[in-house]
Amino acid sequence: MPVVIVEEKCVADFSVDIDEMKAILFKSLGNDNGVLFGFQPDKVKVYIDDDCTQRKAFIGIYQGKLCEEKDAYHAIIGL
Repeated sequence: MPVVIVEEKCVADFSVDIDEMKAILFKSLGNDNGVLFGFQPDKVKVYIDDDCTQRKAFIGIYQGKLCEEKDAYHAIIGL
């Protein structure tokens, strides 16, 4: 299932029960055993211009900043 990685500050106002949190295992360059915690909403909507895509996906919560340069983005969408 796709994972949308979002900075923690962007989901701070969401009401998510701790029992709904899941461990999302991942591998990346230099990290073979990564774990990111997140949750699965009913659906995720992504708008690009006038087009809307809806999918089931996990929201992975990243506790740092994804982009230091001018806060260019706060999420990585892998749909």
